[in-house]
Amino acid sequence: MKGSAGEEPLPPVAPDLPVPSREPAALRALGWTIAWVNKAAMAVAAASLLVSVALIGWSIVMRYVFNRPPVWVDEVIGFLLVGIVMLAAADVLRRGEHIGV
Repeated sequence: MKGSAGEEPLPPVAPDLPVPSREPAALRALGWTIAWVNKAAMAVAAASLLVSVALIGWSIVMRYVFNRPPVWVDEVIGFLLVGIVMLAAADVLRRGEHIGV
């Protein structure tokens, strides 16, 4: 079947095959590096979130069971929260989305 200009139609492309890229190799390497740095930042943010949950649980047990509340936990969790948001913001920006609550 020919198109209106007499050209052969392109064969359908399978959705699982990679599309050949025309960007320079240096740009692809930079994109690959940024993707891996982004994954590492998300891993650190996830680990920080787990540390925050563990610290909050430990603080609750120390406060209500042993009546010895640690005063530094609230500040550490505040710093971790800022780090989590900043590290995760890179992934959100890379995907072209916005941070929402």
